Amino acid sequence: MLNKFSVGIAETDVLLVLRRNGKPQIVLNASHMTVKALAIQLNEIIKEFEQQTNSTILTFDKIRQSIGKTDDSYRLPTCQLTCLRF
Repeated sequence: MLNKFSVGIAETDVLLVLRRNGKPQIVLNASHMTVKALAIQLNEIIKEFEQQTNSTILTFDKIRQSIGKTDDSYRLPTCQLTCLRF
């Protein structure tokens, strides 16, 4: 299963694409301000969930490190950040 997300940023807005099994499921094109507010809210709700469950949700990088795979040959879901130029 290839679940990924891609983020692109331009002078005027941000594009976020969520994929499931390699196919786009959700596409969000929003202003910088909207995306920043979304990022803050997501971060806050994740922190609250971690506190309530007394656990830490691992990031892809932490999972790679814990299993000793730090090179790009090991394929876990990734974030692809792209700066778009218009």
